[in-house]
Amino acid sequence: MPSGSPGRADAYAAWVRSDRDVSFAPTFAALVELLPPAPLAILDIGCGEGRVGHHLIQRGYSVIGVDSDARMAELAGEQHQALKAPATDLPFAKAAFPCVITIHALMEVEDLQRAVKEIARVLKPGGVVVAIIEHPFASAAKVGRYSEQDRYTWPVSHDGADVGLGGIHRPLGAYVESLEAAGLTLDAVREISVGERDPMSLAIRARSTSGESSIGPRGE
Repeated sequence: MPSGSPGRADAYAAWVRSDRDVSFAPTFAALVELLPPAPLAILDIGCGEGRVGHHLIQRGYSVIGVDSDARMAELAGEQHQALKAPATDLPFAKAAFPCVITIHALMEVEDLQRAVKEIARVLKPGGVVVAIIEHPFASAAKVGRYSEQDRYTWPVSHDGADVGLGGIHRPLGAYVESLEAAGLTLDAVREISVGERDPMSLAIRARSTSGESSIGPRGE
């Protein structure tokens, strides 16, 4: 989710609430496929203006969101409980949540390994994390080399205001290594495409290895 000035946050919220973001439907579908069934308490890291949580609540989930941008957290608070907090320092106790999600947010975090370790810390034993990022093949097209980390921007505007999309390109291995370092086990991957944006995003599900899982994926 974009961060920056309050004006940019409001522009982003106006853009997504205008239904011009054609990526949302396939992204949300991939998320729901990988989630355990409701009812379930979910922590949404990088919750943005709250639309993901809003749709999850409609499906029977309960959601708490955090965002590093104060205005984003304020906007999300119109949809569900939300707090201003960085992904690298979550204001929750150890093993507080059975499920954590993060949608198009990890690619904006400078210290990826610390953020993923925080996710692992707040997950219950056997808990599930679903992370969706811009596909590294797609972000690589915006930088010099696939194998090297580099920052990029993705120019999108709404009513003349910069929406502020972009992030840090990393190869897929960087995300897998961060999961391993945090003691999380990767168990599902989905690639998401929309029209000419092929691939567009990558959805990853991982589990805490600190205990037996009683939380099965949807349909199990």
